[in-house]
Amino acid sequence: MTLTLKQKLIGASLSAVVLMATALTWLAANQLNNQTRNGVYSRVNSLSTAATDGISDWVNIRRDIASAFNDHASQADVVPFLKQARNAGGFDDIFLGTPQGDMYRSHPERNRADYDPRTRPWYKDANSAGKQIITTAYQDAITNALLVTIAEPVRKNGQLVGVVGADVLIDQLIDDVINLDAGKNAYAMLINKQDGTFLAHPNKSLLLQPINRYSSAFSLSAIDTQMRSNQIENMQIKGVDKLVHFTAIPDTDWILGIEMDQATEEASMHSLMRQLFITSIVITIIVVAIVAWLVNFLFRDLMRVSDALAEIASGEGDLTQRLEPRSDDEVGQLALNFNRFVGNMHQMVMRLRDVSDSLGQQAQTTASQAEERSTRIQHQQDEINMVATAINEMAAATQEIAGNADNTAQTSGETVSAAEHGSTKLPKVSTRSLALPVKSKPQQV
Repeated sequence: MTLTLKQKLIGASLSAVVLMATALTWLAANQLNNQTRNGVYSRVNSLSTAATDGISDWVNIRRDIASAFNDHASQADVVPFLKQARNAGGFDDIFLGTPQGDMYRSHPERNRADYDPRTRPWYKDANSAGKQIITTAYQDAITNALLVTIAEPVRKNGQLVGVVGADVLIDQLIDDVINLDAGKNAYAMLINKQDGTFLAHPNKSLLLQPINRYSSAFSLSAIDTQMRSNQIENMQIKGVDKLVHFTAIPDTDWILGIEMDQATEEASMHSLMRQLFITSIVITIIVVAIVAWLVNFLFRDLMRVSDALAEIASGEGDLTQRLEPRSDDEVGQLALNFNRFVGNMHQMVMRLRDVSDSLGQQAQTTASQAEERSTRIQHQQDEINMVATAINEMAAATQEIAGNADNTAQTSGETVSAAEHGSTKLPKVSTRSLALPVKSKPQQV
């Protein structure tokens, strides 16, 4: 396909505009994506910091209150102190288990005769650790409430007095975590990294369940890697693209996780990118239209030159016409050069016409002379033909005379033969006297 110069210029302009628009759109989209990610990270980081600090303070207050009872653990009657600590800390219950198997509660009515604190996980773990611990969440065997136990061994003079345990209801904590305003289609969760289970999740069926039950992408190693990088990670959970961020809660074995829907978080960015893309297309169309109009405007003189040359090339052009330059640019220079070229052509054609006229006159003179010569030659040829005819007639007469001469000679020969034959019988007569005069044979011409 053959393209005109205008089409090539418009195509080059279109390519340049598209290339520039693509580069600018890509840069803007990249910048917009970074800003969106930074905005999401700032919001999540701010929320995580506030939430983890609040949870940590909530736990530390109860730890401090539980530890405050240690000074009274050796009292003869510890129940009043246990009640006081329960009220101060808002515990579901606070109790003391002794090495002898005795159990003292702030709710004495909950004591059971077959209950041996030394066999309970909170007692053994705290005694084994030698420091205050927080157990994993569990349902209380008596109240069926969801709680954790803050347990700490109490020693006096190096001897174990007992292990103090405080049952902390985490139902309110779970509600607070679930109700965190993490944004649209986003929510918070609480994970216990001791056993990799959920302490809080909007899906109630996942409470105290392993985190990989929710998604195979969830694992403690992956969570630890994300927390070390302190970045938002992309995960596909149940076929949906998600953004997740995890933060360790200080002084606990708990992890606060925030899960966000990627499509929701990037909806505004995608909307802006669509607007940016549409704007780029509209600007490209407008620029191409302006370039096309400008090229047509600038090519008017060039088209006049082209039309004039086409008219000249067709053989019907008027070499006396000239173009009026309307600018001092290359097109104007082309018009001037065109005028100069056509002027030279016009002068050349005029000279050629004069030469042609002169040659025509000379040709006519030569033709007249040639015609006169032809007439003379024809006349001479006619005369030659007459001479040739006469010669032919003379040759024919000569041939006829020669024939007659041959016949006469033959007759004479016969006569001589007869005479010689008769002489043998007659007296010999001299042949000289009988010779007849004979005409000489004419020479052929």
